[in-house]
Amino acid sequence: MTSINQDQSFLNIKGQVAKVLLEYARNSNNGHNRLSQRDIATMLGTGWDTVHLSLKSLYNEGIIRIERNRIVVNKELIQKVAGAV
Repeated sequence: MTSINQDQSFLNIKGQVAKVLLEYARNSNNGHNRLSQRDIATMLGTGWDTVHLSLKSLYNEGIIRIERNRIVVNKELIQKVAGAV
């Protein structure tokens, strides 16, 4: 039963990370502001390692990609993940 709770918890955090990225993408000034994994972790009250795993999962699913040290989001896909929160 613990595994199911852990999976649900991770999906919740992943959705929250997606929501932060989506809001940040909407409000950023052409990507000139930087947001670290630790910044996201602080916002969400979780560890940076959890944020890292969430970002890795989003990347593996094709929801985000990395270009020139910037995270580029697929807005349609990330809205679905962020809406799951």
